[in-house]
Amino acid sequence: MSNGSAREEIQTVQLFDAEKQHHVDAEYRNFITEENLVDWQVRWLPKQFRLLVNLIESGTDYKKHVDSSKWNWRRKVSVLRLNPDQRGFSLVWDGVTQAMMIVDISKKCKHPE
Repeated sequence: MSNGSAREEIQTVQLFDAEKQHHVDAEYRNFITEENLVDWQVRWLPKQFRLLVNLIESGTDYKKHVDSSKWNWRRKVSVLRLNPDQRGFSLVWDGVTQAMMIVDISKKCKHPE
């Protein structure tokens, strides 16, 4: 699933595995795939739901966690594919999506540097 960028590329980057306390090689991709979206649905959403339930049950302030739980990555990627000013990126380690990002290249940075 291309996001309209000229060429799909995969680069190796270093991530820090906090559990094992060492760096690992991950794939930085300038695209988002169906597999990334499946990871979001199967791996991320259930964890976000459990986190919110645990926070609510413990009486902890959960509001800052609600925004990202409302993101619909399938919808975002379908819009991305139609918009030439947007680019999608993903980060994959050990066959599992660690992060996704969409950048709007038509916007200018507000910070001068």
